[in-house]
Amino acid sequence: MPAAGAFVGADVTAGAVATGLLDEHRVTLLIDFGTNGEMVLSSPNAVLATATAAGPAFEGGRLSCGTTARPGAISSLDLNASLGWHCHRQGACAARDFVGITGSAYVDFLALTSQCELLSALGRFNRQHPLWCKSGRMVNGLAALFVDENHFVSEADIAELLQAKAAIGSGIAMLLRRARLNVSDIEQLLIAGGFGYYLNPSHAAYIGLLPNLPLQRIRIPGNAALAGASIALQYNLTLPIQQWLSRVQCIELNSEPEFANLFSDCLALEPL
Repeated sequence: MPAAGAFVGADVTAGAVATGLLDEHRVTLLIDFGTNGEMVLSSPNAVLATATAAGPAFEGGRLSCGTTARPGAISSLDLNASLGWHCHRQGACAARDFVGITGSAYVDFLALTSQCELLSALGRFNRQHPLWCKSGRMVNGLAALFVDENHFVSEADIAELLQAKAAIGSGIAMLLRRARLNVSDIEQLLIAGGFGYYLNPSHAAYIGLLPNLPLQRIRIPGNAALAGASIALQYNLTLPIQQWLSRVQCIELNSEPEFANLFSDCLALEPL
């Protein structure tokens, strides 16, 4: 499958095939989460694409208790009215076992602790908050909040997550700015990749990882790259793919004068 540009790879082209972007006339944003967060903003007037250096945080990398999706991993989190955590796990695993926290559960953590005002917009714990008094303590010199006996999130973990979130959020903001569109103009949001399976879109929008859109505008196609490759093996799509790629304009964020300010703005835990 041909790539759209130097940093916008064949996965995005395959995702465009799988999700119908080749002949889509609505304003559509496709995001393929990964170490390089690749995204395409398609509209009747232009097709803009970019890649952001999100790093491995949403795949569990460089985090104290981070893990990829696997049996027993904490894939989502809830916080009840009495400030008790409920950890949803993939498959069967005893609650006391250490397996890890996946990226989707970290998104839940950021949104829930921000909503209850335990976590500031800049990622710092309020040490006077009842939830901190119940579940917070120092781990290796770092403030950390425990979600069960073995799994915790430290302020250093939160800093990594905010960097990854800002990379994705600023990429989206730049595409919208170049297309002269607002978040509300997005008619369809496609979240590709395994990360999207367990992602709570409302929580992701609350922290500024995704655009704040009505849920009916959001689709989670799963492994769109694999699906697109399969479709391309069954049908001769060479011409439609080449025609679509000829419309794609790739934006290199590090060459955009506005990007640094957008990235700084997106470090805060707030909607886009």
